[in-house]
Amino acid sequence: MRFLKTIFFFSFFFFLVPSSPLFASDLSSQVQSLTLSNGMRWLVVTRPELPIFSGIVIVRTGGADEEIGKTGLAHMFEHMAFKGSKDIKANEAWEALTRRGATDLNAFTSKDITGYHASMPVQQFSLWAYLTSEMVFFPAMRDFYKERDVVMEEWRLRYDNSPQGTVTEALLHAAFPDGPYHTSPIGEPKDVSGLTVDDAFQFHHQHYLPQNMVGVLVGAIPLAEAKSQLERFFGRLKKDGKSPEEKPLTYAFKGEAREKVSFPAEESLLIAFHKPSAPARDDYVFDMLNGLLCDGRTSRFYQKLVQEKKLASNIYCSNSFPGSRYENLFVIFADPNKGHSLGELEGALTEELEKVRKEVGEEELQKVRAGVLYEYFWGLEDNLHLAEELAVSQAVLKDWRYTLNYPKVLETITKEEVSAVAAKYFVPENRVVVERKRGKRK
Repeated sequence: MRFLKTIFFFSFFFFLVPSSPLFASDLSSQVQSLTLSNGMRWLVVTRPELPIFSGIVIVRTGGADEEIGKTGLAHMFEHMAFKGSKDIKANEAWEALTRRGATDLNAFTSKDITGYHASMPVQQFSLWAYLTSEMVFFPAMRDFYKERDVVMEEWRLRYDNSPQGTVTEALLHAAFPDGPYHTSPIGEPKDVSGLTVDDAFQFHHQHYLPQNMVGVLVGAIPLAEAKSQLERFFGRLKKDGKSPEEKPLTYAFKGEAREKVSFPAEESLLIAFHKPSAPARDDYVFDMLNGLLCDGRTSRFYQKLVQEKKLASNIYCSNSFPGSRYENLFVIFADPNKGHSLGELEGALTEELEKVRKEVGEEELQKVRAGVLYEYFWGLEDNLHLAEELAVSQAVLKDWRYTLNYPKVLETITKEEVSAVAAKYFVPENRVVVERKRGKRK
């Protein structure tokens, strides 16, 4: 799947598709759309097999929407999620939901969006709708400064004291000299330490608008009941003000960028290439390249550099980093084995990328496609996974049908097209390289 990535394990089950009452070709007719009186969009997929449902609310607001000097604000709302509202005490929502069978109860933040989700018995749908609408629309910002300190500690753990976080931060700064994707979703520490409750309320007022949100329900909830309860609770906040304006891209990537960082850990190499975001056709091709190069023990990188040459102990890739609202990156992470240098590993990776530019086998392509599609159909079995995919597609790309059309587009990609896209983007002038050397953190 495009947005909620899973690791694609290659096996002899490639050419099997899990049985499902809702294949993508049928699902489009079962996704029912409704818009509340305040402009909030909801999608409902009724699955009556079990008396459960999964619900998610996505706000089209993330780290990319923050102002300079105020980074980290979007992430603070993840921490405020269960701190209550005017009518609900801190942690009361969490306790009420978990006591009544809630699972997958959480909130998350990315550069593109903020999400709130849970799965529950259908008898508790009204409770979920009430508490989630309070959480999203009317946060009280309790314990804001306490949670701000928690975020500062989180930053130290994830970035300052993390070898992987160190190179990730360096990549963002090098690949995006400024603009929406310049910083991590958690924000810059100097900014986070100065955030105030007033900053949070102002950000909420600007971005947490009904027309800037998408909700999805998947499970044994009839449309009529869903519409009634959603209007009752999520319709309470009236449409107010204009939708937030999209931040423009202000940087222009010019030529190869290289960064070196030091950390008291084993060496590591990160190579990234600028690329278009979804729904550009080239982005679909990069999903195929991801499978071809990195996914599983039959992938090219694993076969050549891990198994045969034993240059690397670990290699994995990520498409569409750090988000999909703007042009993004295809990233290769690699750790060299002892006795091999970063330069040697980079040369070997470059050599393998050159081979993809020249040739991709038809059988190889079909194998990769089958693996990606297997994971796609398997993901649709899970209520929450389907709800998340539909919600993110609608919130980020403004078209939930992207999720359902994904396999159709994937089926049309040819081996010549994969090589052509590799030849277009896997070039030095489009590359960002970050080396992590063993040494004292600077």
